Amino acid sequence: MESIFKPEIINYMKSVSIEDTFSNENKLRHPGGIYNSASLYVTKSLNKFIDLLETEDIEAIGEQFRVLLYDFFKFYDSSYEILACFCHGRNPLKKKEFIDKWITKNGYSCSNDLKNLLQNDISNLKYLYNKFKHTSNFAGYITIDTGEFKVFGYYLIAYDGTGAQLNADNDIYPISFYREAKNFFYLIHEISKSLLDTLKIHIATHNNKIDFKAIETPSTIAWEELYNKVRALPKRYFKNEIGKVIFEPKIQNDRIVFDQEILTDDNWSKEYPDSPMNINFRTEGDGYTKEFKVPHMGMRPTQ
Repeated sequence: MESIFKPEIINYMKSVSIEDTFSNENKLRHPGGIYNSASLYVTKSLNKFIDLLETEDIEAIGEQFRVLLYDFFKFYDSSYEILACFCHGRNPLKKKEFIDKWITKNGYSCSNDLKNLLQNDISNLKYLYNKFKHTSNFAGYITIDTGEFKVFGYYLIAYDGTGAQLNADNDIYPISFYREAKNFFYLIHEISKSLLDTLKIHIATHNNKIDFKAIETPSTIAWEELYNKVRALPKRYFKNEIGKVIFEPKIQNDRIVFDQEILTDDNWSKEYPDSPMNINFRTEGDGYTKEFKVPHMGMRPTQ
């Protein structure tokens, strides 16, 4: 099996012996084992999410999106657990301690280095995740039905000062699931690349017993299948996403790289017919809120 479909960090983890890390001291698994477990969950979630997009079951799609969002941030948080495997603290990592803060408290910069590398890429998803996790906000769902195909998406339901339900946060516009699926795939690889870059610098400085190098290993079929599914996703998005970035994966020099394409009016005109389309919004009442507003999508209703 070709190794080009999996993140390069997997090859580097093969060169790490657990005896040369601080994993046991901090009651952590081998860093490669942490990466494999977390990446398995998020790639399986994304794989299932893409499969569901081919159905018309918006309830199942929405439920899987929530699982995917959770598994994605579990994967992101595992990056700091991996960094901690290479950090010797004045006191070992405690069970309920915030790992990123523990790393910084013990004089290492790798935690903040990784955050700085990923800050711009994950800021929107992190904002959404925190809204869903720490407030009463939840996701509403959108379906565009052309008569020939359907396109699904979501938006963050927020509330104004009077208690009315606003079907779109001021900062978060409706997002199509096709575009978001590509975004998740890009971020899985970008987090993996940024973690590898951070580890190279950290290990060279603090863990010189480790000969941190790539040992070529075969890829699993799951990484290749996921790449092919993402490549095959149709370029059907929402009109309000014109001007936004789409991450298109491709193979270059035996590695996956991403072209950052900008969605244009031409993309919209090519994918959608001139005939009228139906747009459905799904929200959920709470037993008290009586006002609901439709999220802006850059479109006008027919007269």
